[in-house]
Formats: sequence, C-alpha cells, structure tokens
Amino acid sequence: MRAEHRDTACQRLLQCLVGEGEEREALARACSRALEVDAVPFEVVVGAPADRIRPRITFSARKRRAELAAALGLAEHPWGPPDSVGVRPDGRGGLTTRGYHRLTRIPAELCVPGVLRTHLLPLMAAPGPEPELYGRWTGPSAWGALVEACERALGVVLPAPRPRPTGARGAIGLSLRALADGRLLPTVYADHTALPPDDELREQWAASLPPQERERFERALAGVRSLGPREGGSWYDFLAWGVDARGRPWQAVSLRLPWPRS
Repeated sequence: MRAEHRDTACQRLLQCLVGEGEEREALARACSRALEVDAVPFEVVVGAPADRIRPRITFSARKRRAELAAALGLAEHPWGPPDSVGVRPDGRGGLTTRGYHRLTRIPAELCVPGVLRTHLLPLMAAPGPEPELYGRWTGPSAWGALVEACERALGVVLPAPRPRPTGARGAIGLSLRALADGRLLPTVYADHTALPPDDELREQWAASLPPQERERFERALAGVRSLGPREGGSWYDFLAWGVDARGRPWQAVSLRLPWPRS
C-alpha cells in the first residue's frame, strides 16, 4: 500500500476510535511506526465501560516480528519476538503495549486450577506484570459449563452474555490473567461460529450497552467498515465477557479489520 493511502486509512480509523488530543496522537504515532515495518493491523477491540476497556488495535508482521516489537517498545523479550502486538490508550495520554506469543503449553509461572487446566488448550500468552494465558475450552461444549467452571474455580461472578453463545465445540474459550496478589481473573470468549449472524449479533450486542457505549461501538464499527469490504466471513472475530480486580463486569468485541491492499 502506498504511504499516503496507508496514512489516510489509519487516520480515518483513529477518528472513529478515539477523540482528538493526546490519546489519538499517541496511537497515531504507534500505528505509523508499526506500518513502517510493514506490519498489518488485523483487529480492533472495543469494549464497555470505555473508561476501563479502551480501544485496541492489534498488528502482526510475520516476516518482521522483531522489527515490529522494537518499533513498539517490546524488543529483547526472553520469549523472543511476539507474534502480534496490541496498542491501546492508557487513559493518561500514553499507550499500553502488549505482545502476544503463540504457545502450546501453560507457562510455569501461571498456577491454573486443575479443572480449568484439564480442559484448557493453550493458544497464546501475553507476558508482563500481569501475565495472561489464552486458550480454547475443550470441556463440555455448553457455554454454561465453561462459565460454571470458571466461577467455581476462581470465586467470581461473570456477566450474563448478550447474545448468548451456543457453545459450539471449539468455538469458546477463556483467558486467565494473574494479578500481583495471586488471584486469577477469567475472561470468557465466543468466536463468531458460536454466535448469531452479523446483523442479529450487532443488534443484540448494541442493545446490551448503555446509550453512550452503544454510540462508541457503532462509531468503531463504522470506522472498521469504512476501510473496505470483508473478503468473506463475519465482521466479528469474537465477543468477550469478564470482571476486573474489583469484580466489576465488562465486555468487549473484536472486529476484523479489512486493511486495504492497495
């Protein structure tokens, strides 16, 4: 993609994700650095409430992973270059940057309860002060079984989803984030194959949000779709529901980004 087209597409997307000011400028600089090493933005994550779940853009650079990591401040990690990198505003005029590493085993530093360990197929992890493990649920395929296992093992109450996933086998999963106090916080996920068709999904998801949050979601979706048509499949990669360290619920959606090729 030509540099001028690339920059225009990036600015159009950012205008729909964050307001004017330091946050947009910081995110624009990060996007520029990533694009300079031929990274591809493939995902936008938006959530609610917006003051806790800020918009994220995720990049991959298969042939230049080390350069992408260095460009976004994640060079020389002991696990090596991450497979993808997410950047989001931190609420203070800067950015939070996180690397995601593919893996096939549960890292030793994460003490996962037995019932969850038994039915968790690890897919990737994000290291850091609060490392997080992501995996596919291989236990009973019903959505309720996943939620019940997390709530019993970790002593949390997860929010009720809307739309409610079907629990199709291989289409639901969870992540476990390790807090400094030793607790694990779960997030439960459903990909688009466990969810209604796009139009129905959009309607139900929007209806689950307060008016201001609904407007942010619709603006983000419009920004993503403004970049071009999807080449096939859903606009939605996954929906997620979780709780923060104080037990407060949140929800997020991953939107597939049709990054222009020319």
